[in-house]
Amino acid sequence: MLLTNDQIDALQEIVNVGVGHASGALHKILKLNIELEVPQIGFYSFNEFEEKMNEYGFDELSCVYLMFYGKFNGLASLVFPADSAVKLVSGITGESFEDSTIDGLMAETLNEIGNIVINNVIGMMCNVLKIELDFSHPLYVEGNLADILKTFISLGEIVMVMKTVFQMDEGQIEGHVFVILSIDTVDTLLSIVNDLYDE
Repeated sequence: MLLTNDQIDALQEIVNVGVGHASGALHKILKLNIELEVPQIGFYSFNEFEEKMNEYGFDELSCVYLMFYGKFNGLASLVFPADSAVKLVSGITGESFEDSTIDGLMAETLNEIGNIVINNVIGMMCNVLKIELDFSHPLYVEGNLADILKTFISLGEIVMVMKTVFQMDEGQIEGHVFVILSIDTVDTLLSIVNDLYDE
């Protein structure tokens, strides 16, 4: 899906503000120094995304997702490779884990992180664009990326991809935020962005 450079820049600016708020919330709630970055974003049709999917891996992934409703309807998910998810939880809890198996406590921790990140990033988009959305409770699932996204393919035809980097004392941990939107929702989003930045 083609967006203009101005549209990408505007959305990147909005996302960066949300990421800053998410970093602050993670620090306040978890009492840890975590810097969160989203160095790039992109929009893809499902067909385009399927061609790029091998860049994100087909191995076991850990995924936290939220549904959102309102002027926009869709789904936002924070996804990590399983070993990265374990490393992130270990850095937050201070506990060491012998393997990459996600237990109940780890899933609960990832749910909290996903809830904070997604609510702040999508929430900031709502604030800037002057819209209101309601969010579901976060849910945790595991599997490969193809299976995870196929579960939600009926929710929309467009995938917004945000590469997500957590900078911690333990090192850099990379994941992705995937937002599934309908074409009508993306058209509405871009219309609001165009009007806002043309003012």
